[in-house]
Amino acid sequence: MNFVTPTFCLAAGGPWYCLMGGVVMQKVIIQHLTAMEWLACSSTEEGDHILRIACIFWEVFTVPHKIRIFELHLPPIASQTTWKLSEQI
Repeated sequence: MNFVTPTFCLAAGGPWYCLMGGVVMQKVIIQHLTAMEWLACSSTEEGDHILRIACIFWEVFTVPHKIRIFELHLPPIASQTTWKLSEQI
């Protein structure tokens, strides 16, 4: 394989979810990016919790663009590994 494919995985179990990031290289590498988060609202006084959840999902939405910008500014490398974001994102 001559490119790296970053991906996000959302694991859910009832009202709980966990965001994970994965990279497909010679092997698949998956890392937890968040702890298990409670996605349901159990009270009207959970503004901070809702904001934290919204910030997590906002970052998931904006990261592909940030990675593309990062890749554009990478210097050419001499090794055989070519860093390329998958076009499927």
